[in-house]
Parts: sequence; structure tokens; C-alpha cells
Amino acid sequence: MGFRGNVFGLDPGTGKRLWSWKADSSLQVRLAVDEGRVYALVVAVLTAIDLSTGTVLWTVDVGASDTILATNGLILVGGMGAARAYSRDGVKLWEDGFPGKGMGGVALAFNGIVAQTDES
Repeated sequence: MGFRGNVFGLDPGTGKRLWSWKADSSLQVRLAVDEGRVYALVVAVLTAIDLSTGTVLWTVDVGASDTILATNGLILVGGMGAARAYSRDGVKLWEDGFPGKGMGGVALAFNGIVAQTDES
């Protein structure tokens, strides 16, 4: 669960709070979960958090982004008309700014999972 730069690990059966993490910003946080990790996106910073302990594993600047999707160890982020892919270890695999196609929110879809932007 996440809001205003805060992320909380909850026990799904009881709702008991297991851990918490606070970003450097109180802006909206977007979350994706894959392979025992929570990926928290706050504006331009992507942070990987261990799902069971709340330990921060890495943080990387990903540029202005408002959408995140994670599956099979691949983390996709999008925003301002661009998309980027990162490995499970936070290494940038590729980036496409879609030159000439405009700027705005980015919807992502991969492997049957869809992440929509809030922009209308």
C-alpha cells in the first residue's frame, strides 16, 4: 500500500503493518510488485524494496515518470511520452522517447498486465 511518498508492507490476511518506507518526497507513489520485490515510483525515482523485510535494495533516477509495471524481473516505467525498461537489479535495459509522437501520460501493457496513467 502506498500514498504521499509512503509505502507500507501489510500482512494480506490480517492487515497488520509489517514495515514502512518513506520516500524523499511526499508526492504520489506508484507501486508494482514482482518476484518478492516492491517497486516504488515517486516522480523520477524508482526504488526496489524487499517485499518481506522492507529493506531498500536500490534506487535509480528514471526521469519524469507516472506509470510503472513489473513482470518477470522486468520493470517498465513511462511518462512524458517516453518508456524505459530496467532489470531486476536497476540497470537500464532500453529507453524510447518516441520522437515526434508528443508528450503526456503513458499506458503500459506487457504479459497480460496493464498499467494506466491517471492523465485523461
